[in-house]
Amino acid sequence: MQHIYMLAADMGGMGFIENNKALCMLSVLPSTHMLMAAREAGTERLFYSSSACVYNADKQRDANVTPLREADAYPAMPEDGYGWEKLFSERMCRHYREDFGLQTRVARYHNVYVPTAPGPVDVKKPPLPSAAR
Repeated sequence: MQHIYMLAADMGGMGFIENNKALCMLSVLPSTHMLMAAREAGTERLFYSSSACVYNADKQRDANVTPLREADAYPAMPEDGYGWEKLFSERMCRHYREDFGLQTRVARYHNVYVPTAPGPVDVKKPPLPSAAR
């Protein structure tokens, strides 16, 4: 297996992650196990889908949105639960790259919209098309 794309996590929107912190933290297990399996299988590259929830919460409180930079995740103060799991798994990817040579890449998604996803999304105004206007 040359490439692995890790796109899954236990997530269901802000309401879910704010009320299910321990359940969201459990995603650290499949993330860690996938890194271990990738190394064992001799995988060349691994892509990890992270989240904007890793960013320091203090930098996300102002209504006047300031663009975030990769370095803004530190000093660490991510969303409690899901954000900490994602930040920890990002670090694991980094350490697997440094220690074992597994080429890892991370992307921090800010807003993912799936029209068929359950939840309180207003189907008349999905987030991505509304933001693009």
